[in-house]
Amino acid sequence: MGNITHKDAADMSTADRVSAAEWKATATHLIGGVASLDIVTTAETQTLTNKTLTSPTINTPTGIVKGDVGLGNVENTAHSTDAHTMTIDGVDVSAHAAAATGVHGITDWATYTPAISSAAGTPTTVTATGRWRLIGDTMLIKATCTITDKGDASGYMRIALPSGYTNNQGITVVLQGAEVVALGALALAFIANAGSYINVGTSVGGSPWTNTYTWAISGEFKVLYT
Repeated sequence: MGNITHKDAADMSTADRVSAAEWKATATHLIGGVASLDIVTTAETQTLTNKTLTSPTINTPTGIVKGDVGLGNVENTAHSTDAHTMTIDGVDVSAHAAAATGVHGITDWATYTPAISSAAGTPTTVTATGRWRLIGDTMLIKATCTITDKGDASGYMRIALPSGYTNNQGITVVLQGAEVVALGALALAFIANAGSYINVGTSVGGSPWTNTYTWAISGEFKVLYT
């Protein structure tokens, strides 16, 4: 093969120079005979068609932050298992929905098993069931208690409210009730202010503690969740 001598610009006359059009019109000097060659400088733009672009990998810092993706006006968020605060119309409802004075919602009826005690002594065997629901900060409650063996219980029967709730009415709240199996008498039922249980006696001041008696109590009151 013969030698090829490269000449610099000073060695080449204007007549020896090849224009871009002439260069692209001749395929013999292009790879694979491709007769199209476009050179784009940094000051020019070009639309790429049927091209595959390889983008750089972001590996510093570890994890993408807003600056990496150009979202300078978007705040990053972080979550943890710590307690958070939620307010509705300025009322803090974080601790429990029932504590939200002025925030009204309705829960479904829920069942619970009330703890039963007495003002004096201890009952031996009492079966109790209860149901309750919330309408805002008002609790609707129903409870039924059947005495199988009263033991040495005396004084008022005490029916516990659902766990954590107390009467927040500011006054003693009177409920309605009756003995529904044997006696057929009305009950005296009430919740003292800030009380966590329903007191039950007979409407004539007698003791509710008689074996086979079944007391049914219902009513409503304003609650405080503690």
